[in-house]
Amino acid sequence: MVRIVFDKPFRWSPPERPKITIAYRAGGEYNVRAACADDAVSAGAARRRDAEAEHGTTGD
Repeated sequence: MVRIVFDKPFRWSPPERPKITIAYRAGGEYNVRAACADDAVSAGAARRRDAEAEHGTTGD
């Protein structure tokens, strides 16, 4: 799972279930599958959430 923030509304269909569509709202922050995150970022609808910004670097 990947944490991303949607800047625009985005609809995504899982490749194994193309009849299902998941709608994400602009301004929402969600844990999504990596394939969904890649598609949303490529479409310019979302950006990845930087985990270190909130929790610091790992191993400290």
